[in-house]
Amino acid sequence: MSDLWKEVTTWLSETTKSAIKETEDLARRGRVKMEILGINTALSDKFAALGGVVYEIIKKGGRSSIKANAKVKKLLAEIARLEAQLRASKQKKETPKASRKSSTRKTTAKKTPSKRATKKASGKKSSSAKNTGGKTKAKPKKK
Repeated sequence: MSDLWKEVTTWLSETTKSAIKETEDLARRGRVKMEILGINTALSDKFAALGGVVYEIIKKGGRSSIKANAKVKKLLAEIARLEAQLRASKQKKETPKASRKSSTRKTTAKKTPSKRATKKASGKKSSSAKNTGGKTKAKPKKK
């Protein structure tokens, strides 16, 4: 009996550690995705601002002075910085965590079908998916 208990506690300990590692990895991936989204939003804003500045320069007739304009130079530098951040973040996203490579899964949990999948397989409709035949009650018109 004690061997069984020891096996159960060992299995629970390993499963918990595995779940914690998986959760940390998913959280890290989520943070990187949000970081990428933020950088892309900032890039869009900078490109819009750059377009506005270039439009104003062209409108005034100074096409030759676009590259020499201080605002354009500043926006181009900010865009270059954001693009470098984006490349670094995408590289972080693609690079798996070092500990993840070395870990091996010893046990796998058996997936159980959801209630919806079970009902779908049995041919029953769930209460939220009832078909009314396309007919709905008409509301009376207000006078």
